[in-house]
Formats: sequence, C-alpha cells, structure tokens
Amino acid sequence: MKIKVAILLTAALAVAPTIWAQASAGTGSILGVVVDPSGSVVPLAEIIVRNVATNLSRSVTSNEAGRYEVVALQPGEYEIRVTKPGFATLVRSGVTVAVGSRTTVDLELTVSSTSETVTVLANAAAVQVDKTEVSTVVNLNDMRNLPLNGRRWDAFVMTTPGATNDGAYGLITFRGISGLYNNNMIDGMDNNQAFFSEAKGRTRLAYGISSEAVQEFQVGTSNFSAQYGRAAGGIVNAVTKSGTNELHGTVFYLIRDEALNAANSVGGPALKALGLDPKPKDRRQQFGPSVGGALVKDKLFYFLSYDQQLRTFPAVVVPGSSAFLTGTGTAPGYANVVEFYKSLQGPQDRKGNQWLGLARIDYSLNSRNQFSSTINILRWDSPNGIQTAPTHRYHESANGSDGVDNETVIGRWTSTLTNRLVSEMRVQWGRDFEYQQPNAAGPYVTVTNGIDIGMPNFLPRPAYPDERRWQLSQDLSYLRGRHSVKFGYDVTRVKDKMINLYRGGGEYNYSLLNDLALDCSNPSLPLKSCNADPAAAGIVGKHYTNYYQAFDSLNLGGKTEFSTVDWALYLEDSFKPVSSLTINLGLRYDLQTMPEFTGNPALPATQKINTDRNNFGPRVGLAWDPFNRQKTVIRAGAGLYYGRTQNSTIANLMNLNGVRFLTYTFQPATAGSPVFPNVLTAIPSGSAARPDVVFASGDFANPLIYQMEFSLEQEITRNLTVTTSYLASRGQRLPVFRDTNLPTPTERTYTVCRDPQVGSSTSCANVEQTFTVPFFSGARPNAAYGFMTIADSVINSWYNGFVLQARHRFAHGFQMQASLTISKAQDNGQSLITFTSSNQPLNPLNLRQDYALSDLDQRKRFTMSAYWVPPFNLIQNRTLRAALEGFQLSGIVALYDGRPYNGTVSGSPSPAGTASGLLGVGGSTRAPFRGRNVYTGPGGATVDARLAREFRIKERARLQFIAEAFNLFNRVNVTSIVTTQYNVRGTVLFPRTDFRSVSATGTNLTRERQMQLGFRLVF
Repeated sequence: MKIKVAILLTAALAVAPTIWAQASAGTGSILGVVVDPSGSVVPLAEIIVRNVATNLSRSVTSNEAGRYEVVALQPGEYEIRVTKPGFATLVRSGVTVAVGSRTTVDLELTVSSTSETVTVLANAAAVQVDKTEVSTVVNLNDMRNLPLNGRRWDAFVMTTPGATNDGAYGLITFRGISGLYNNNMIDGMDNNQAFFSEAKGRTRLAYGISSEAVQEFQVGTSNFSAQYGRAAGGIVNAVTKSGTNELHGTVFYLIRDEALNAANSVGGPALKALGLDPKPKDRRQQFGPSVGGALVKDKLFYFLSYDQQLRTFPAVVVPGSSAFLTGTGTAPGYANVVEFYKSLQGPQDRKGNQWLGLARIDYSLNSRNQFSSTINILRWDSPNGIQTAPTHRYHESANGSDGVDNETVIGRWTSTLTNRLVSEMRVQWGRDFEYQQPNAAGPYVTVTNGIDIGMPNFLPRPAYPDERRWQLSQDLSYLRGRHSVKFGYDVTRVKDKMINLYRGGGEYNYSLLNDLALDCSNPSLPLKSCNADPAAAGIVGKHYTNYYQAFDSLNLGGKTEFSTVDWALYLEDSFKPVSSLTINLGLRYDLQTMPEFTGNPALPATQKINTDRNNFGPRVGLAWDPFNRQKTVIRAGAGLYYGRTQNSTIANLMNLNGVRFLTYTFQPATAGSPVFPNVLTAIPSGSAARPDVVFASGDFANPLIYQMEFSLEQEITRNLTVTTSYLASRGQRLPVFRDTNLPTPTERTYTVCRDPQVGSSTSCANVEQTFTVPFFSGARPNAAYGFMTIADSVINSWYNGFVLQARHRFAHGFQMQASLTISKAQDNGQSLITFTSSNQPLNPLNLRQDYALSDLDQRKRFTMSAYWVPPFNLIQNRTLRAALEGFQLSGIVALYDGRPYNGTVSGSPSPAGTASGLLGVGGSTRAPFRGRNVYTGPGGATVDARLAREFRIKERARLQFIAEAFNLFNRVNVTSIVTTQYNVRGTVLFPRTDFRSVSATGTNLTRERQMQLGFRLVF
C-alpha cells in the first residue's frame, strides 16, 4: 500500500504546476548569471546548452536576477549559446560538467545591433566557488591512465583526501566512522546491499561494474547535500558511460603471472621450508570490449560493455603464528598433533572467475524529455574463494566456494516541465544473490594462532542473502531570483531471504595446542573420532575453552525472509545573497521502518525493534569568494547525518530470541557438554547450557553523526590549487552488543608472570604484577537463558582531522592530486560488525573504560596520484622522436601509519566464570590492566606505477601497450600480527613469545610486488 501511495505521489508531482524544482545524483548542472558590459544583469536571455557528444540541447531563460541554471546534465563537454535582442550572440565552448557538481559559467554579453556571434573558449576556474561540500571527482582521465590494481574502480576512492580502509574487511572509512555506514550509488540509485551494508557483491568479487563502463565518480567526504542520505560516513556517486553520435569504444586485455611477481614474505618462506616452489601458480587474465554509438543520430544512443576475469590465485596456508608449531607440550599425543598440523600447511588451490555485462540506452523523446536505462548483470564463481588473502590460516576443510549472481535495472526520465522547473525521476530493480558452500562437514575447530579445520561456523550459506530491491526517487528543481531550490523524495523497499544457521555445525575453541592433544592424540580429517588422554587432568575429552552449537527450532536450516522500507524527503535551497557568497541550506528526513515479527512471548523485548522516527537532518554550507576573482574560496559547513541499521542486524534480532534459533555455549564443566570432536544431534535437554538471546533496546536508533568542516582553497597557478581543511565528526547512537544477564560480580586477582609458561604449570616464580577485576560467576539472573545480549545505541565517537591537498588539473600533459591527512579518532567501542550473539565490551557494566583510540584511528595518511605525458612530440630529431613519442607515465603513492590494537589474553581462568575471559563475561579479550588500543601496528607504503606507450592508428584509433607494477619496490606491508599477549592458566597470565610477530603481509591490494602486462585499443 505504501509503495502505491509513493507511485501516486510521483505522478502528481510530475505534472503539478508547483514552484518546486537544482546537480542531481548521477548528473551535474551548469549555472551562472548573464550580465551586460556594465555588469548589470540581463533578464530573459535565451541560453541553449548543448552536449557536444550527443548534440542534445536544453534551453532555459535567465530570470529577473539574470540567473540561469540547467540541471540534470549528463557529465561531459558542453557548449553554451546565449541570445538576446540588442546583444551579440555569445558562444562558450569547452564547458565541462562533472558528476554531482555545479559548474559556474557567468556570461557577459556584448552590445551589438547586428547578428554578430562572439565565440569564447571556456577557461574554467580552477577553484569551484559555488561548491560548499568536501568532495572529489575521479574523472575519466584518472580512470584510464592511473594504475588500477585488480580493475576495481572504487579503489580510486583511496586516492582522495580523508578516505582510508578499515584495516579489517577491506571497506572504506571516512572520518572514523565504520565503512558499514557509507552509501554507494550508480546513476543516482543505491548500489548497496542492505543486508551487510556494503556495495553489491561485497568485497570478495573482482568488481561489481566494469571500469570500462564508468564515466567518472564523485567521492563525498563531508558536508554533502541533503539530497544524499542513508550515509553517516561518506558517499561514492558514479555515473555510467553513454553512447554518442560518433562510434567509440575500447578493447582491452591484461595478464599477470607469478613469473613476473615477487614471492610473499610469509607464504614464500613457508613453502620453501616444505620443499615447494615459493611462488605457486598465480595467473589473472582480464579482458573485454566496450562500444557506444547512435542508433538514431541526435536521438537514440547505446553503450555496451562486456568484462571477464579468469583467475587462478592459490592461497598459502600457514599458522596464525610462526611459533605455533615450535612450542612444547606434555600431552602424550602432542608430537602426533604437531605433525598433523604441519601436514595442513602449503598451497591451496583457489580460483576467482567473473563474467560481467552492461547495456545502456539513452533516448531523447524531444527537447523537453530524455529517458535512459541501464542494465548490469554479473556472475562470480570462486572455489575456495571465501578466504581471499594471499596467506591465511584456514585449511581447505575450513574454506569453501563463493558465488554471486547480480542483476540491476535502472531507468531515468528527465523532463523540463517549464522554463524554470525540471523533474528527474529514477526507478531501480535489483537482485543481489550471494551463496557459499563448505568443503567439509563440521565441527569447526580453532586453536589460538593455529590453523583452523572443519566447516567454518558461518557455513553453509545457500542464500546469504538473496536480496531484491525496488527503489523509486524523484528530484524537482526550480530557479527563482537568486534561489535554486530542490525538493525530492526516495522510497526503497528491500526484501531479504537468508538461509544460514551460524554455528549450526558446532564449534570448538582451544587456547593451546597441548589442550587439543589431550582430547585428540591422533587427529585426522574428516574429524570423526579421537583418542583422548584418559589420565589428563580435568574431564576426559573436554579441554577446550568453549563449545558452541546452534539449532533451528523450525528445522528450516536457518531460512528467514523479511522486508524493510526506507523513506526519505529532502528540501534544499542554494542561494547567492551577493555574487561572492553561496549559501546552501538543506533539510532531510529519513525513516527506516522495521519488520513485524512474533519473537519470544516470554521476552517481550524480542518481539519488536524500535522504528526511529525523528531523523531530521538539517544541513548548512557556505562558500565565500572574498575577492570575487574565483581564485580564493572559504568554505564552512555543518549538518546531521544518519546511518541505517543493517538488515543482517535485523535478521539476528528476529531469530536469536530463545525460540527460533537456539545457540548454546558450553564450557567443559557444563552439564551436557560434548566430548571432542562430537557434535550435538538434537536440541539439548536437561543440560545446564541455556540458549542465548539477542534483543534490541527499547530506544534502539539509527546512528547519528554531526559533521563539521572548514576549508580554504587557493589558486596558486592557473591549473594548481591548494586546499587546507579541518574536518570534525561527533558520532552518537552507534551500536554495541552487551550481555545483560549477568550475576552480581565479585572480585578476582590475577598474577602477571614475567616468564613464559613451562609445560602445564600454573605457578609463577617471577611475578611482574597483580591486578584485580570484577568477576562474574555463578547462576545467571534469568536461569532460562545464557547470554541475553542487548543491541544498544550508546556508543559515542569523536574525529578531528586536518587535510592538506594539492590538485593540478590536466594541462600541458600533466595531472596530479596529493593529500596529507592528519587525524585522531576516538570512541568507546564502536562495533565494526553487524551482529553477534554474545558480549562485545570488556565489561558490559562499564563502557566508559573502553573510551580510547578507535580501531579505525590512523594518525597520518599521504596519497599522491599523478599522470604525465612527456612532450617527446616536440623533439626535433625525427629518429629520437619516433623512438620516444607516445610514452606515458603514471603512479599512485600511499604512505600510512598503523592502527591501534589490544594485547589480548587467550583462554579462560580456572575456576571459570559465567562465560569465558578474565572477567567471566566473554566479549573483549584485551588485557584489562592495560588500556584499550594502547599498541600501534606497523604502517605501510605502496608505490604503484604504470608505463604505457600509445600508437595512433589512423585518426580516431589509439593502441596502448601497458606495463603496471603494484607495490613496485616490494615493500613488506604487514597486515596482521599476533595480538595474543598472554595465556591464562588458573589465575596466572603467562607472556607469549610470539606477541607482535608477523602473521600476514598484504591484502589483495597491498601484497608483494605484482606486475601485469596488457594492451588497450581505444577508438
């Protein structure tokens, strides 16, 4: 019913003679003022804006203030023609429109009584004096000429100021806010998956849209307009290519092979020690054509793109710590267990194949109506591709196959209703179907810093999710006097189906290899039975730290279906009280409705998720040109921005209610706990273990972020500008998951030993210190349940950042952008995951003690990208000119500090508490006598370089031969270290000798040197 109302509202607004109506998402605009030689405004001048590539024109008339604005323009090059009786016709050519930007072109007419035409080549100012937000456009020149590792076009976001990765999942973070709260858009519509709040397909696949099909994109870092919502972090706003009157296209082929690459600094030595080639087979081929043109000149245009990847990229399985297999143990079967784990090391076959196609049609019905439609289809298949790192700790039995099927259809209709009123309507249907299957059966077995075996706790995932999206939006723009007003709405309905039962196959956690050897002296795969040491201290076959298993009471394998609807309204007014000042005022309202569900009647809190209805976001921005010369601009802005609650969080709250999904946590002494490696075959009855429950607080709300910025941009030369910016964010209502079913704590004192543990000793002769903490043990207040985890909107964050940016637009064969970000991010435990079934903080009763540097804190980051075409064409010597002409150089440099981390404690004390950990609450395992995030990990540096040579083939075709090197100098960039600082035995903490040792180097984008060769034909 609500969708029908929205459709009727759309129809009414589209035809109503309203005064509403200014750049839209996926498009741009041209605006300015028409004046005569004396500087007086010229009303009623006719302005015709023509797209040079398609010859499509739009006509407007300057208003009573002499102002004009042409909105909803496809990014590209334009020509402006101005006519007015008594004045010469003015033609301005070479005007460039960028996505999401407003291009200011003021027009000065010359008095003439004849039909004279004055043609002027536009010399666009390097400083955008009407821009009020902090944003960067990555244009086609960047995308074609800079080295792009993996051809994932949104990786270029990392070259923009203020952006960095989250250091964990490959997501991009802005201003200390989790990457889960960004918004990714294509052609003005959401390109997100609502379930995990990432771009469709997530980060495992190669890319969701071919870079050959992307014209350019805008990165919004701070203070973006009220038109953009569902983003507490940043926005990425891309537009696809369209056809033109001239046939154009590309054909490309890229290949990389292990023969050209360096060996991984962790995996290489491990393979060499096993007598294997330190560089296993690793080949990636990417290829495809694209073509665009006109089916009917000046009327109907098409663009087609096909992109394929064939990739073999074996992983190297190594323990999480190099010391894992060199320790000593007292269990009789310890030597057998060590040999078993040694046999698990080595190369692991893995593939990543993708097929991707895009088609776009643009149709000009008449001078007032234009229609476009885009279809994108993707297929991804990756055996053993669930784990994507070059080296990892997951045996093949703990890996699986990864698949994605994506389809997206977007339609856009732009209608000029009157001379001053323009409507842009967009509609989208999309599907994101992701699925993962395990290689082996459960249980899943982990040993701290070891190699994981058995079906992972998150598999199988026959649908995770199968998501359908329907989206409808409309923008109306109106120009009156000095005001450019914009109004719009957006309705998005998402239907999610998931089939997954987390920990359904059972999960055993061990803190020491010796403990596993006590329970299994003869391990083999698949794990079916083991010989436990009958003389071992404790319970025979039960020396694990925890055992988990979940059940679906409906026997549906974890199948869940539900829908969410997001509503949004916004109003924005950009006005110029004087010619040198632009003020942008906006107000946005966001509403995310929550699904209705039954829940657990015994726990009313599990039967409802609060719908947050007061998400009004006022925003203000200003840009002041103090000297009115378009060379200096001062910007300032502030606003309220809201994130959305991820649908996976909602699914977790719907299912983990103590009735539907029943998750049980066992410790060895828990009645009914299994003997390793057995799993429970039915929901336990008569056991002391009780199901865990997750529910939302009564005031659970969408995250709220206050954004503030102040910047100064100065033109240094005609093409070089320098910008200094101060960015601040205050985060509130960020989520955390904490246990509420805890007994009254007592106290427990622990001893920190200076010397590592010897054998299974629990005594310490060389004491470093003692410390006392609250300790939760005994019966839970609600004995019917285990963890009763509340999703609570109580986390706060602060971010303060200084950005220095230099930008040289392409001129004289050179283009460059460089930025230095110095920042500090703090919070009291911002969650970087979308759901959990247990406690997160160290002490759920004292969140204040977790206030410290954020997990996302990165003090300094420097990036520079540059592209240079040496002027070899000016060489007088013909032979030398022929040898050198056509060479092009480009590169990307990134230097960055490490992120903070905790020194953690492995194992549980004896006697144990209500749950695991030194406080008996589960959750954070950091050493409680040290502050949160007191250690800093190693920083990194990468230099990506590209050398190309271009040959012209006739007049309209160019052939490029390309050589690219990623991490050119083969720097070892440490991406994972051993953070386990202590093992606990009894009440003694023994230091680990492998603390802070390297466990992994390089992600897919920061790994050892990779080289690729290829060619590109452009016509």
